[in-house]
Amino acid sequence: MRWLLLATLMLLALPGIGPRATQREAISVARVETHLHEGVWHVDADLLTALGPRAVEALGHGVPLTLSLTVRLEPLPRWYWPWTEPIAAVEEVFRIHQHALSGQFIVHRLASGRREIHRDLESAVSGIGAVRELPLVPAAALEPGRRYRARLRFALDIEALPAPMRPLAWLTWGRRLDSRWHRWELGA
Repeated sequence: MRWLLLATLMLLALPGIGPRATQREAISVARVETHLHEGVWHVDADLLTALGPRAVEALGHGVPLTLSLTVRLEPLPRWYWPWTEPIAAVEEVFRIHQHALSGQFIVHRLASGRREIHRDLESAVSGIGAVRELPLVPAAALEPGRRYRARLRFALDIEALPAPMRPLAWLTWGRRLDSRWHRWELGA
């Protein structure tokens, strides 16, 4: 056990590893709105993503990155009860990789199977971050007059990386590989 602690401390002492490396990676939620359209509540969001140099380097070496967007809707409790079951949960998963010959970035939307091709990484990431008309829940499923709490989170999935890369990614890519849960209220 001591050798594991010693190895971890030695890794953190290396230049570019540890807390100093986390300043460049950040995923955050800039804006979220919900609106009713044709009897279904939809989510629009702007997500900001800075992958950081190590993630960009992995893409350049042919390693695909997986980003996931999770939206949950749960009723606000009528009395204090900290645990509530979500009545709706939507997950949108994106896989981005760089084409070896053209250098273009390809974004796969895994749920729909749709592919998008972008000239550079910045446009690929901003395309993923512009969430429009994501269906959340039919209005008929919500109780009239009741308040609901919606939560949204956007994350880079470290566990989707090849197994040998995961421990080093957890140590060196930084802690801000996901946005914190962004919360807002929705009235039926």
